[in-house]
Amino acid sequence: MIQKPVKAMKICLIAPNTRTKNDVSELPLITPPINLMYLAQSLIEDGNEAVIIDAYLDNLPLESIANKCINYNPDIVMISLYSNDLFVTYTLTNKIKEVLPNCILILGGHHPTHMPVETLKEFKNVDYVVKGEGEFIIRDVVKSIEKNRKLNDLGSVAF
Repeated sequence: MIQKPVKAMKICLIAPNTRTKNDVSELPLITPPINLMYLAQSLIEDGNEAVIIDAYLDNLPLESIANKCINYNPDIVMISLYSNDLFVTYTLTNKIKEVLPNCILILGGHHPTHMPVETLKEFKNVDYVVKGEGEFIIRDVVKSIEKNRKLNDLGSVAF
C-alpha cells in the first residue's frame, strides 16, 4: 500500500542542455531521459508532483531552464550529472540557486555516484548527492525531507 506523503513535494527533474554548436546530436535521434522518467514515476507513486525539463531535447538555454523552474516553483530540483557535463551542470546549479534560493538541490548520476565528496566540494550550491540507483534511493530522501528528518541514516546520500 502506498502511503501518502505528509505534504506532496513539488519536484523538478532536469536533463541539462549539453549540446554544442558542432554537436552530432543535431541528428534526429534523441532519446528521452529515461533515468529521469524512472525517478519521476517513483516520486509520483509516493504522491508527489514531478515534472521533467528536458533541456537537451528542447535545446533550451540557461535562462529558459531557470524560467521554467521559477514557473513551477519546486521544493526540490534534481539534476543528473555525467562527468563530461561538469561545466554545464555547474553553471545550471548556480543559476537554479540564484533564482530559487530556498529549493533543495540534489545531484545524482554517474559522476556523483563515483565521486560524491569531490562533487560536493565543487558544487557549493548543491544540498545533497545521491549515489547509486536513484529511483530506489530518492524515495527515502524525499520522505526524509518532507518529514524534516535527518538524512544521516541513508547510506547512499552525501551532504
